[in-house]
Amino acid sequence: MADQPSSEVLQTATNPFGAMQTLPPELSDAAQVSQAREMHELQALFVVAQRRGRDMARAYDTAMQACQRPEMADKALYKYPRGGTEITGPSVTLARELAIHWTGLRVESPRIVELTEEVVHIRAVAFDLVNFTSQAMEDRFARLVQRKVGKGANAKTEWVKPDERDLRELVNRRAAILERNVLLKLIPRDVVQSAISQCQHTMLDSAAIISSPT
Repeated sequence: MADQPSSEVLQTATNPFGAMQTLPPELSDAAQVSQAREMHELQALFVVAQRRGRDMARAYDTAMQACQRPEMADKALYKYPRGGTEITGPSVTLARELAIHWTGLRVESPRIVELTEEVVHIRAVAFDLVNFTSQAMEDRFARLVQRKVGKGANAKTEWVKPDERDLRELVNRRAAILERNVLLKLIPRDVVQSAISQCQHTMLDSAAIISSPT
C-alpha cells in the first residue's frame, strides 16, 4: 500500500465568539456578510442557552436512552484494522447524537480555509453556549486519494489527484472527523464512555434476540 501523505491536525481552545474571527481576511463580501449573520445567530443562541442552562442529569438520561436504539448503536463506533489489531472509537454519529442531548452545544459547518492544487486546509468549531467555551480544530492534508492502478498481479495502490467528486468526498470525510473531535472535546469524557458502553450492550442484546430460537 502506498505511504500515507502528510497530514497535520491543529487544535485550539478559544472563547465562543472569538473562535469565529480567525478565518482568512480575504473573505469575499458575501462570505463576510454570512459570517456576520452567523455571529448574530450565535449570540442569540447564547442568550437562550444562558437562560435555560443545562440539566446534566436529564441530558445524561436521554443520551443513554438514545444509545438503546439498535439502529443508532450500530453506527456509534468506528472500526478499522491496524498492525494486526482493531482500532475502535466513538463515531461522528455518536458525537452528533450526544450533542443533541447535551443541550447548548453548537457546531459550525467545517470551512475550507485553503484549497490549492497540492493542499486542503479545513477548520471546524464547536461551541458550548452554556459554559461559554469552544473548541476549534484544523486539518491540513494532501489533495490526494488512493486508487488501484493496473490489473491482476500487477495491480497496486497509488496516491493520485482526485476529480471533483472524489475531492468533495475527501473533504466531507475529513470534515466529519473534525466535527466529531470538536464535539467530543466539549462533552464530558465519562458521558462519552458511558454512551459507548451502552451502545455495546445494545448491540449485544440485539444480537442475542436475533440468534435466539423462536
